[in-house]
Amino acid sequence: MDEFDAIVARLQRHQGVVGVMLVGMEDGMVIAGDAGPGRDSDTAAALATSLFRRTKAASTDAGLGDARFVRLEADRGHVCAAAKGDIAIVTVAGTGINLGKLRLEMLSATELL
Repeated sequence: MDEFDAIVARLQRHQGVVGVMLVGMEDGMVIAGDAGPGRDSDTAAALATSLFRRTKAASTDAGLGDARFVRLEADRGHVCAAAKGDIAIVTVAGTGINLGKLRLEMLSATELL
């Protein structure tokens, strides 16, 4: 569990990140971290992993290969997910985040899973 907490802490250090969760891909349950203050972590985790699984299936069906990173943009921020095996890393970030840097860090963090 310490390695999971280290991944969460690493991503939480980025300016604009308000929540980081490691989530089981199959059940959508939070393994480590949280979605941030005032946010329901269980709901955010379940929605993010569902979005990732569906995008992954669509990407494969379209002949594009395996999806590696998914980003949902909303009025007040972003939900991003990257996965390796049966664990997804999900971040919740504000609108001012450097998305390129966050994407690289999340993809790099998946290698630690």
